[in-house]
Amino acid sequence: MSKLIELLKRVTDGDVRHLGFGPANQQKKTPGMTIVASVADAASAAKAIEDGAQALLIGSGKEDQLRELAKSAGEKALGVRVKGGDGERLKGLSEAGCDFIVVESIASPWKLLKDSGLGKVLQIDPSLSETYLRAIGTASANAFLVAGWDDPALTIQRQIFFRLIGMTRKPVMALTPAGFSPKDIEGLWEAGVTAVVTTELDRIAEFRDAVAALPARRKPREEKRLPLLPHLAIKSAKPDEVEEEEEEEEEEEEQ
Repeated sequence: MSKLIELLKRVTDGDVRHLGFGPANQQKKTPGMTIVASVADAASAAKAIEDGAQALLIGSGKEDQLRELAKSAGEKALGVRVKGGDGERLKGLSEAGCDFIVVESIASPWKLLKDSGLGKVLQIDPSLSETYLRAIGTASANAFLVAGWDDPALTIQRQIFFRLIGMTRKPVMALTPAGFSPKDIEGLWEAGVTAVVTTELDRIAEFRDAVAALPARRKPREEKRLPLLPHLAIKSAKPDEVEEEEEEEEEEEEQ
């Protein structure tokens, strides 16, 4: 499984309390949100990781550039944006050290979402029509990235949009616009967003601190299933017996 998708799922599931002895603070806390840094080169990638980024995303690049970035990423997930391509292109990205792809449009070739061993993130625009929103969960993507959000203010309307995407039961990521306040990280968290992608590399430490202040997500409770009770069939009278009883009643009435 893609390292990014695995990380997003851990964030979605939240902390699981283990049975046994020992102080609770010894249990490792899962961050309430993942920070993905949009980088351009190896130097900016190294700085982003140092400041707290847990994954990296590059706009585009040749395989040689990806290999260089993969070395800087180390154990962190490295992703690349794609608009087109085929199976050979995806295979080359994987071999270069890429962990996931961000498919930039629903108008991209369908083959980009085929199983290639890479994590598949589908980028969607807030202006997407209601028809597409209803069916977006059927896309063969592992997660969704909401982009095209220019105003840095986080409004109730945007929270609702994120919640709608979250109804697909797949991780939701948000590309935060320039000027987005780390204080609004909590608002994204409440809307179910599991990761933020930022291009403001000089503010990653602020995002990291805001995420650290979030409470860990609780693992969703599984729906309780009621036990099935055996169905007791009530023995009914046979048709012949019913007719005999009716005849006896008629005779008594005549007498």
